[in-house]
Amino acid sequence: MEGVGVLRGMVLSTVGLLLAGIMVILGGSSPVEGSSEVAVLNPGGPALIPVAGILGGQVSGDLPLRVSVWRTQEEALGRLQGDPRLYAVLPLPLGVALGSRSDLVLLAVHEWRVFSLVVSPSLPFEGLASLKGKELYMAQGRGTTLDALVRFLLLREGVDPDRDLRLIYAPPQEIVALFRQGSLEAAALPEPFTTLCLAPGKGRVALDLQEAWQQATGGRVPVAGLFAHRDRLREAPEEGVEVCRIMALSTAWGIRHPSEACAVLKKLFDTPEEPFLLGWDRMTFSWEPTDRCSRDVEIFFQTLHRTLPGDFSPLPSGVISLP
Repeated sequence: MEGVGVLRGMVLSTVGLLLAGIMVILGGSSPVEGSSEVAVLNPGGPALIPVAGILGGQVSGDLPLRVSVWRTQEEALGRLQGDPRLYAVLPLPLGVALGSRSDLVLLAVHEWRVFSLVVSPSLPFEGLASLKGKELYMAQGRGTTLDALVRFLLLREGVDPDRDLRLIYAPPQEIVALFRQGSLEAAALPEPFTTLCLAPGKGRVALDLQEAWQQATGGRVPVAGLFAHRDRLREAPEEGVEVCRIMALSTAWGIRHPSEACAVLKKLFDTPEEPFLLGWDRMTFSWEPTDRCSRDVEIFFQTLHRTLPGDFSPLPSGVISLP
């Protein structure tokens, strides 16, 4: 598949750096021996692809790592706050907001591209200004990464998202159904829902939201990453090293084996394989520790705080600094 080779190289080079450098970053010096099971909370959807290697048993390490899927943000926050031993893959805005209250640390970002703007054939799209006076359906709520990207890009094109068009927040499954029925003209969604909208003759991808962000800011979009409690990393630095190593290897495995990764998700969660595979080139996964992606994270939050101060606070000090 086009793009998979590039992604593969990015992740494999990062894994090599991890093995040499992350022990120094976290302070560990030896593999974990005789460790009890460690749990990583992980969202559903495309974020399952990087952990498919763990879920399917193709990737393992010196400690037993269990992936536990969270369904709602409230569930993730409740479990993470109730057990300081847990690691969690979270959308960056959610993880950083929680980190400012619970002293979480961002260890790495591994999801970089997943959002697209799709339009119907009836909408002559020539840029975001084409959406003035229209309805734009959004698959994630206010204050999320998708919402922030859309609002920032609209404002940059001189379109007030609260006055010049109507943003409608709805579940992605509902948006797909309405789009395929021809009941809406524009929607912003993650994969695999973008692909599900693109039935023959039903629409097209009008804008890669991450590409538009990078052109505007010079930074990439850190969609999701791995967080941990700072105190836990201080208590068990070798554990943190090994969790990161296993997650990095699983991310690399998922990128090298897209069909096998999707088959694992189909078996465990009854997730349809075809939409993920058809939309593979609209997703980017690359395991990057914070020392390699801190600039992107800082640009993301600084830009959004400046543009959308009501939704985004400044990046708290220490969230992307290791203990």
